[in-house]
Amino acid sequence: MDENISQCFVEQKVNEVVVSIHGGPGTENMLRYSKCGADYQKVLENTQQLIEIRNCSNSKYPIVKVKTVLFDWNDTDELMNQLRKDTQKIGVDHLYWVLDWEKGGLSHSSKRFTQNSKELDTLIEKDEYRIF
Repeated sequence: MDENISQCFVEQKVNEVVVSIHGGPGTENMLRYSKCGADYQKVLENTQQLIEIRNCSNSKYPIVKVKTVLFDWNDTDELMNQLRKDTQKIGVDHLYWVLDWEKGGLSHSSKRFTQNSKELDTLIEKDEYRIF
């Protein structure tokens, strides 16, 4: 997403843009599973640019959301808190976590946030979440 694409989203009043970030700064595992390469800082910068263009245009669209599928490499308090802090700093409208345990989970699914776990209850109280 570059400046021209961001400008187009705003001008066309795209309802929402969902940015997927499945890691955090220094999360090497995220890079291993990305087909296009991944640069956490660049994704944040591009997302911030979209928000700034939207705000300068006095538009409420697009609503900007960041979603993160919780895997075994990105479900630590440290990484989750960093993502909360980074997305709040750039003005993201919604941050939400996605869990895939309802489908039986994958080998890299979060082992921390599982059905009926205390950790999941805490997450639900604190943040938005969705289940695949």
